[in-house]
Amino acid sequence: MLLKKQHLMPVRHRHLKFTREEEKLARDVYLTLGTLYPEVAVFSNIAVSEQQHTDTMAKELDKYNIDDPNTNDTVGIYTGIEYGWYFTETYSGVG
Repeated sequence: MLLKKQHLMPVRHRHLKFTREEEKLARDVYLTLGTLYPEVAVFSNIAVSEQQHTDTMAKELDKYNIDDPNTNDTVGIYTGIEYGWYFTETYSGVG
């Protein structure tokens, strides 16, 4: 049985897209820190949790038939410019 896609107000669309990118940023930060400091297991553990959050947001976007802004899962690559600058300035050249 196919379920009908649900619809939201435009402000909710923006919020879901924002949260999807924010969760990916958090994941990328902890993946990077886990790579830089492999002896500190908490960074890798948090990265796993953040991946679960970003996956959940992807499912929510699909549920409401909203285009996913995360078209490139590469660490440090974001659709929204408000995230790319933060990651690049904070973590480029680190390590």
